[in-house]
Amino acid sequence: MNKWKAIAGVVLVFVLGGLAGAFGTMCICRHRGGWLMGGGPHNYGEAVVRRLDHELKLSAEQRRQVEVIVNDARTEIDELRKQAQPKIDAVFEQAVKRVGAILSSEQRVKFEKFVEKKREGMKRWRDGSASQDNPKERNCGGQGPGAPQHNPADDKTL
Repeated sequence: MNKWKAIAGVVLVFVLGGLAGAFGTMCICRHRGGWLMGGGPHNYGEAVVRRLDHELKLSAEQRRQVEVIVNDARTEIDELRKQAQPKIDAVFEQAVKRVGAILSSEQRVKFEKFVEKKREGMKRWRDGSASQDNPKERNCGGQGPGAPQHNPADDKTL
């Protein structure tokens, strides 16, 4: 009987540790990164400027110049993304076909629904509407429960 209690105790410690780790990760993700991903890649530049302003205590003129530099870089990156996206989509579609080919018909139906949901989420993310349409897409790449909308007034606590 004592042997089983010891085993149960060890298992319980591991389960509680896993839950604590998952909860901690979710909290960190919400605090540090969730607002960054909200709304897709278009909001990234704004988040970078806020972070630099917070970390470096930029003057108003420096912040203005950093905004221009980051916006210029974002425009170039957006253009590169547009050029590369068809190739990325083709690789994704090929992977979907390969996975679909090894699944049973029942699994394939579920997989197709899963893939369609992910496609829609990525489209909304690229379009910048993820945070408004689906709160689950506002944090850490859409993992876990939805993170709250970012409030710029909270930047000073980052």
